[in-house]
Amino acid sequence: VRLWRPDWYSHRLFHPDERWLFDKTAELHLWAEPGKTDAAGMQYGSLPLYVVSVVKDGLNAVTHMGAHPASIVSGRSVTGVVDALTVVATYLLALQLLGSGWALFAALLSACAPLHIQLSHFFTVDPWLACFATFALAASLRWTRKPSLALSAGIGVLYAAALASKSSGLPLLAPIVLAHVWPIFSPGLTLKERAQRRQLAWQGLAVAAGATLAAFFVFMPWAFLDFHKFYANQTAQQDILVKGSPGGVP
Repeated sequence: VRLWRPDWYSHRLFHPDERWLFDKTAELHLWAEPGKTDAAGMQYGSLPLYVVSVVKDGLNAVTHMGAHPASIVSGRSVTGVVDALTVVATYLLALQLLGSGWALFAALLSACAPLHIQLSHFFTVDPWLACFATFALAASLRWTRKPSLALSAGIGVLYAAALASKSSGLPLLAPIVLAHVWPIFSPGLTLKERAQRRQLAWQGLAVAAGATLAAFFVFMPWAFLDFHKFYANQTAQQDILVKGSPGGVP
């Protein structure tokens, strides 16, 4: 149901944000320098645009349908696949908390959620954020039980992917930090064991932070290369969403 008719309504574009994403994706190509036309982020990150642009170029090379129609089909199809992966992430998260039976039930609810199905038929970044955030939560929960620096690095990459999809993923930092420090306060530990867990927690957080910065640079390089523009776009979007500024913007 998430992949049904990505070219619905003959490629018409009624959502202004989706139209903006398609316009930017159509301009990006593997053989051209990316980033200068992607607004250095705005509220939407570069990662979805870069991924869809690669798929778009491949589809266009085979079908010769044109960059813009290929962007529409690719954007909506890839978003549908990403949202389907959220169902898997939901299962993995619930599996650790409640067991296989409830995990399957949680995955079923996620699979049938109308809002997820609806957003999967648009090239929107919200399903991307939800996917990476849910996987990050599942990985963070696993860290509390089987901590490892490799897992911390993976959590950092997932967090970077969430941020490079939409900046509203920033609060995900809180559960990631909480997961790393949670094992320190387990009952029944000796002072030595508690000290060892404290050291591993700080090491894990350092690795996660480094992985986040490195991956975010790969996923959204112009946030570093043109930080002034990136910050200005973030501020402008916040003004539109929170203050209704400039005047006349709904």
